[in-house]
Amino acid sequence: YEPFNDVLRAEADERSNLVLVDWVHMVEADPGLLAADGVHGTEHGYAARAAPVAEAVRLCPVRAES
Repeated sequence: YEPFNDVLRAEADERSNLVLVDWVHMVEADPGLLAADGVHGTEHGYAARAAPVAEAVRLCPVRAES
């Protein structure tokens, strides 16, 4: 995933309409956000991720109506 994440980070640096949520750092800080398979979030993990995702959406610029 790291090469793909590098591309996303580079694009986010150039585009105001792309806001990233750093799930990797969230999981590194609290490994309990992931289920035992190490891939999927736990119920707590998905709930914890929801707040920064909602904030990222709020940060996106509003497109003017035509």
